[in-house]
Amino acid sequence: MKFLINSKDNKAINLANVDEITISCNYLKITTGGGLNAREVSFVYGSNDALSTLFSRIMTFLANDEKVLDCYEFMNGLK
Repeated sequence: MKFLINSKDNKAINLANVDEITISCNYLKITTGGGLNAREVSFVYGSNDALSTLFSRIMTFLANDEKVLDCYEFMNGLK
């Protein structure tokens, strides 16, 4: 299992349940449980450039052996 966490807002998402990750309205949005039970979570707030960089980092995270990625800490390190 792999998780994304936002330590600032105490949020965690199990990536096994994710259908879609998008950037919209200055949020990284995650959609889980497709179909009639679909739920969209505004996961991390930031500038479009920072969120685009985070999105690339998440794709790298998915391709390697890491188990947890703290999105808030990553975004905080970009400043």
